[in-house]
Amino acid sequence: MLPRIDAIPVPGLGRLDFRAIAPAVWRSFTSRCRDPLRHLAAESAFLAGEFDRAIARFRGVTRDPVLGPRARLMEDWIRFHRDDVSVGWPRYPGTDYQEPVAGRVTTAIRGVRVADPRRPGELATHLGMRRWTGTDSLDGPLLVWFNFRDSLGGEILASRLIRLFQRRHPVPLFLGCGSRLVTLFRESFPECEVIDNSGPVDGLAGRCQRYVLARDLLGMVVGRPEDFAGPAAERLRVPAAALGSLPGSAHRPQVAFSWKTTNDHQGRYRNVPVANLARVLARHDCDWHVAQHGPVADDLAVLRRSVAKDCLHTDTLHPAADMATFAGQLAGLDAVITVDNSLLHLAGGLGIPTLGLLTIPAYWAWPAEGPGSRWYDSVRLLRQQQPGDWGSVLSQLGAALGELMTRRSCDEGGSEGSPDPHAA
Repeated sequence: MLPRIDAIPVPGLGRLDFRAIAPAVWRSFTSRCRDPLRHLAAESAFLAGEFDRAIARFRGVTRDPVLGPRARLMEDWIRFHRDDVSVGWPRYPGTDYQEPVAGRVTTAIRGVRVADPRRPGELATHLGMRRWTGTDSLDGPLLVWFNFRDSLGGEILASRLIRLFQRRHPVPLFLGCGSRLVTLFRESFPECEVIDNSGPVDGLAGRCQRYVLARDLLGMVVGRPEDFAGPAAERLRVPAAALGSLPGSAHRPQVAFSWKTTNDHQGRYRNVPVANLARVLARHDCDWHVAQHGPVADDLAVLRRSVAKDCLHTDTLHPAADMATFAGQLAGLDAVITVDNSLLHLAGGLGIPTLGLLTIPAYWAWPAEGPGSRWYDSVRLLRQQQPGDWGSVLSQLGAALGELMTRRSCDEGGSEGSPDPHAA
């Protein structure tokens, strides 16, 4: 048996009564651990889809200097997810920055670039531009700065708000977006001047005095779910030179598919097991076009073991190309099947009938329930019933593909209309 210790010797202080200091030590320990433990419980509840419990826990740590930014993000995420769209774009940690004081440009500055698109301070310090937050009127051209890094889906999502913003604020617009979207956005917004936000921006000096962050547009133009009616019907336009045809049978539906995201963190729960997906595809007589970005050699080997050789096309689409080129390849498809990645946003923006395979929890932009997506009227969401339950999603997918095949047969039989996997 270990001896009972009631006091401990401390050099220079004699013996300290352990019974007297133990409560203070315990209070100090628990006070330091309380917020991390509460945050851990909130994250666990969120991943389980228990949003009421999650939001209560997150609210308890919003003032924590380290955990607070993440907690505020998740509170916004859940509120928007559950139809409180007035919160605007979630407050992502690292996307906010201290607004720099605008300088006065007296001489031409060559080769000015924005180092981090999420914090475009150079627009103020080098070009003398002022950030517009919607609190005063606009009386001149405005730069819409797409403040994203490596998020094509986020940029496409934000672009859904441009038309609605133009109707409320009829001023000339400049759009500063990612390089892969420049050609597609120039075609889709011909009345705007589109620039590559990773290239030199000094050409804006003297032409545009103010800028707005694209993430801020959501809070400016959307206050209730009904406000999405206009953006949901908008279409991205593909340059005529980018349009092309895909190889395949004229008697089979042409369908592109993707099964994972290249975001390592989100991929842990967003990626559908490719072998399970392959078994569903193999049951339907379609031309399957691989639209998956990233290293896929191992996954293609799995697909080839299930899907008929003449139905599987692995090199007809090029998702890593310029988005206008990729959009031109997608434009002739009957449908798209994809998990939540940039393809879902691009296909939805083009108006292609799209089946989105969603996890629990789903991305903040999608509603918490139902098949509608808010942002894209051509997208139908197929949802997990429980976290990690891909079986229910793939069962819904099989039924939707059966509907597609039925409609295709009817079309070939002479009825009007086009294949539509949304018909239920």
